[in-house]
Amino acid sequence: MRQDPHDDVALRGKIVAYQKLPDGRFNILVEGRARVRLDELPFEPPYRRARGTLLPEPVGSDAEVSSAARSALLAVTTQVMARSRARQSRFDFDPPLALPTARLALRLVDRFVTDADARQRVIEATTASARVAVAMEVLVTAWTEGATPTAVGSA
Repeated sequence: MRQDPHDDVALRGKIVAYQKLPDGRFNILVEGRARVRLDELPFEPPYRRARGTLLPEPVGSDAEVSSAARSALLAVTTQVMARSRARQSRFDFDPPLALPTARLALRLVDRFVTDADARQRVIEATTASARVAVAMEVLVTAWTEGATPTAVGSA
């Protein structure tokens, strides 16, 4: 958890890959599944702890955004994936295109954006349109900066 008071919204996730380190710690790859509001719990070494309360999807996220917004998101995704394949021969990711566009935007940012502040802005978006717009902005930034995706071959 970060110290910024606005960062009390996070994603609950599923561990999709892990690597044990020589000192007993782990590197883990978590795929975000649902938004949660975090309430910090008392510290118990060695980890900080929090309770996550499931949040509903933002207003309007169950309804599709405009077809133009979806098309633009998919066009950006195509570019990001092409760059990722060029940089990592083991790159493997099939976007879950059946998802509503706002949920797809979350999944894409989860896979391709490593900047914590950018990811946080997408998670905190309160409408489907805002989420898709912010997701496109941060995906374009990741693409132009050549960020390394987290979607690599399974561990």
